[in-house]
Amino acid sequence: MSEQIEDRCELCNVKYLSEQNRTAHLSGSKHRKTVEKVITEDRERLDASKSAVETMERRLSNTTRAVEDNENVLNAQREEIRLTRIRSKNRASKSRRFLPIS
Repeated sequence: MSEQIEDRCELCNVKYLSEQNRTAHLSGSKHRKTVEKVITEDRERLDASKSAVETMERRLSNTTRAVEDNENVLNAQREEIRLTRIRSKNRASKSRRFLPIS
């Protein structure tokens, strides 16, 4: 008589009562189909995860570009404000030079 063992196939939810029972189950078509199904499901989840990561990377890249564009616009606006202030100061100092003495 074969030795009784406490073991189970978690994928198929099958309890083995003997080593022969275990060997028969693991080499059987039901177990192989279950393994193939699990592998396929895992690949599908992996592909979906990869796709989600690629989408997030694209969005991050687009957002980064938008932030850089906004920074460039702000820097250009700051520079224009700085130049406007300089021009205003220059105009004010020129007009003071030519004010009539009272």
